[in-house]
Amino acid sequence: MLAADLADDAARDFLMGIALAGGKVHLPLIVAPANNETHVLEIYTPGSVEPLVLFAEPLGAPTVVGFPLRIRPFDPKAKPEARLARAAREAPEAKPASSASSASSASAAAPLRARSIREHKLSKRHTQDLDGVAGVAVPQALIGRELANGKLRLDAVVRSGPTGAVYKAFHRDLRIAVAVKVLHEEAQHDIEFCGRFHAEATAASRLDHPNLVRVLDFGQEQDGLLYLAMEWLDGKTLASVPRPMPLERTIDVMVQVCAGLAHAHGRGIVHRDVKPENIVLVAAKDDDDNDVERVKVCDFGIAMTEADGASPIIMGTPDYMSPEQCRGDRTIDGRSDVYACGVVLYELATGRLPFEAATPVAMCNRHMSAEPPPPRRFAPDIAPELEAVIVKALAKSPADRQPTMRELRGELRALAGAPSSAEPKSDAAARAPKPPIDARSPTASTASTASTASASAATRALFAELTSKPDAWLAKLSQADRRAPLEALASQLAAAMPLLVESRNVKVLFAVRSALDVLAAEKTSGDVWRAEIARSLLQLFAEPSFLGGLAEEALTMETPPRELDELLIGAGSGAAYAMYSTRLKMTAHQATRRRFVSAIRRLGVAALPMIRAGLAKLVERRDHPVAIQMATDLLEAAPRVSDDAAGAVTARYLDGRSSVSLTAAAVSALVGFWGERARSVLLGLLAGDDAARISAIGGLRELRSIDEHVALKVAAAAKTSSSPEVRAAARAALMEATAAARPIAERALGELIVG
Repeated sequence: MLAADLADDAARDFLMGIALAGGKVHLPLIVAPANNETHVLEIYTPGSVEPLVLFAEPLGAPTVVGFPLRIRPFDPKAKPEARLARAAREAPEAKPASSASSASSASAAAPLRARSIREHKLSKRHTQDLDGVAGVAVPQALIGRELANGKLRLDAVVRSGPTGAVYKAFHRDLRIAVAVKVLHEEAQHDIEFCGRFHAEATAASRLDHPNLVRVLDFGQEQDGLLYLAMEWLDGKTLASVPRPMPLERTIDVMVQVCAGLAHAHGRGIVHRDVKPENIVLVAAKDDDDNDVERVKVCDFGIAMTEADGASPIIMGTPDYMSPEQCRGDRTIDGRSDVYACGVVLYELATGRLPFEAATPVAMCNRHMSAEPPPPRRFAPDIAPELEAVIVKALAKSPADRQPTMRELRGELRALAGAPSSAEPKSDAAARAPKPPIDARSPTASTASTASTASASAATRALFAELTSKPDAWLAKLSQADRRAPLEALASQLAAAMPLLVESRNVKVLFAVRSALDVLAAEKTSGDVWRAEIARSLLQLFAEPSFLGGLAEEALTMETPPRELDELLIGAGSGAAYAMYSTRLKMTAHQATRRRFVSAIRRLGVAALPMIRAGLAKLVERRDHPVAIQMATDLLEAAPRVSDDAAGAVTARYLDGRSSVSLTAAAVSALVGFWGERARSVLLGLLAGDDAARISAIGGLRELRSIDEHVALKVAAAAKTSSSPEVRAAARAALMEATAAARPIAERALGELIVG
C-alpha cells in the first residue's frame, strides 16, 4: 500500500484522469514502494475526508518530482488479492492514448506538490527492484571485491561461462595470484545446490594430484555469493589447440587427464563437466629437468545437477554430456566422465565433435539416441586401436564403456607402448604438501562409517591418547619445526579424525581445531608450509559427515556445550546447511524446532545464505505442514540485519496464503531485513484478516513508524475489526505515535475506548 499527501485538491481530478487513461505520473509518496509489483495507492488532499484510491505500478527509482508510477482505477468490491491480480491482468501493454500522454506532460510541467517533504533513502538493490533489473549479474561489477574476510581480492575477469565467472585474484596470506570462480546468482538461491557445493568443494580441496588443479579455499559470503579459489595456472586450455592433434600428443594429454580423474573418482568425486575448456596445458619440468607439457583438469565439484533428477540448475556442457546426464539420472558415476573423455578423444583425433545439433536439447537427444559416425569417416588414417577405444568410451550404456578411468588410461597407454602401471612424475607434486586425506580412506564420507575396529593399531592408540591427554600431543604438533615430522603428525591426526567424529567428543575436537587455527594463522614467510598443512587439516572440520554429526548433537541436546557451538560457528555457512539438512531428517518435535532456531541464531549472519535459499524453496510449498514449520523456524531464526534479497523472498510469505504463525514470523523478519522499506507491505496487511493486522501493527511499532498516515490506517483497521486483540494492538501502537500524529492518535484512542 502506498500513500501520497498532496497540497492541492485539484490533484484528485487530475490523477483520476490519468488513471482512466492508464497513464504515467511522478508522485511524491509518503511510503516508498516495496518493489515494481502493483500497489494500492491512497491520495490524500486538504479538502477531502476520504482518500482517492487507485492502483499504482512503480516504474523505477524516484526523481526530484517523485516516484514514477503507472496508475489505474481501483475496484473496491473485489478482495485485496483479487484486486491486485485483476490489476496485473489488465495492465496495458502499451499506452498510446493521447490523454495519458498529455496528463504525463502536464504533471512534468507542473509537479504535484506534497504537503510535507518526505526524503526516501533507497538502497542499491531497492532501486534495482523498482527498475526491474535486480539479479542481473555483471562479472566486471565484482572487480575489486574482497572475499573471505579480505583474504582474496578479485582483480580481473579471466572468462565467463555457464556456471560462473573466473577471476584472477590476489591471496593476501599466501602472497600469490590465484584463480577464483564465482558461481552465478541462481546457484545461491537453491539450498540443495548450496549444500552440495559445500560438500563437494570440501572434498575437492583435499585432492592432491599433479594432473588436477589445486583447490585452495571455498566459501559463501553473507550476500550468498559462492566462490572457489584455485591455484593460478599460467597456460592455455586444450580448446585453444588446433585439431586434429597428432596421435602421440593426443595420447599424452588424455593419459594425464585420465590419471587426474582416476584420483578424483577414487575419492568419491565425479567431475561432470569434462571438456577442452576445463583442461589446461602448462609448461613444467620432469624429474630429469626436461621440459614437459603438464595437463591440469579444472572445475571440480561445481557442475552439479539436481538431486531429485529434475532439470539441472547448472548444467554440464551439452556437447560433452553423457546420455545419463542428458536424461537427468539421479545417479551419476565415474563412467559419465569416461563418456566425456570419449567425446574429447573423438574431437582431438578427428577435428570435430561426434554430434552436431542446433540447440542444447537437440544435442542431448543425439547423445541419448544417435550413434556417432565412425571416427575413420573424418580421419581415414586413425589407428584402428584408438578408434576402438573411442567407440567403447562413447557407448550409450555405462556398462558397455571402460568400467573405470584407470581402465581407459591403461588402454591409451597401451597404444603408446608404455607400461600401463606407471604413474606420472612431477617435481612440483613432490614438493607440494600432501593433504591429510591421503592417510585416510579415500571418500569424503569416510568419517561417518569409520569405526575403532577397522582402524589401525597406531590410529586407535592416537585416538586413545587424544581422548585422554590431548594437550601433550597437540603441543608436539604445534612445536614441530621441520616439514617431514609435521606432515607425519598431520597424517596421523587425519587418520584418527573419523574416530573422533564418531565418538562426538566435542571437547577434544574443539582442542584440535583451536591448535590448528593457531598454526593456520602463522605468517612467518620461511615456514609458510606450517600454515598450509594446518589449513589442509582444517578442511576436515568442514566435511559434511563431521558437520552432520555436530548438527545432530545440537538438535538433541537441551544445553549444547560451548565447544559444540564454537565448532559450528567456526564452520560458518557450511554448518548452516548441515543444520538445515539434519533438521529435515528429524521429527519436528517442539523441542527440536526450538533447538534448531536457537542454533541458527547463534550462527548469526553466517546462516543468512542458507535462510535465504531455504525460504525461496519453501515459499511455494506452504500447503505442506513440514514446509510451514520449516519456513516459520527459518524466519524466527533470521538475524536482524539489512538484506534486500532476503526481504524480497520473505515478502512473498505475506500474500495471504500463509498461516497465522508463519505470517507473524515473516512480518518480524521482514522488518529486520527491509527496515523502512517494509512499510508499504505492512500497511497493505492492515486490510487483511485480524491475524495479519495484529502482525502488521507489531511490525509498524517495531519500525517506530506511527506517523499521521499510519495512525489513520491503524485506527481504521481497529474500527472495522471486532477482535479485542486487534483493538489492543492498535491502542498500543497509537500510544507510540509521533508528535505530529498525536492529535489523530488521541482522537482515535478516545473512539476505541468508547467503542
